[in-house]
Amino acid sequence: MLTYEKALKKLEEHKTEINLYGAKRIRLFGSHMRNEQTPGSDLDVLVEFEHGKKTFDNYMDLKFFLEELFERGEP
Repeated sequence: MLTYEKALKKLEEHKTEINLYGAKRIRLFGSHMRNEQTPGSDLDVLVEFEHGKKTFDNYMDLKFFLEELFERGEP
């Protein structure tokens, strides 16, 4: 099961790719942060974009990248 620590490590390992989408900061919150996740828990992510990089395309591209990275998405 994905833990908060594993999720943070994965984000750190892919920091360069994540930054290509204009992300300045990325934070996890919710059940994973509190270590209360279940196998069906979603991954709650807060993204702060660089000035001028907050676009619909960057948002959606980052969303799809993170879904693939964490093997999640709509069934």
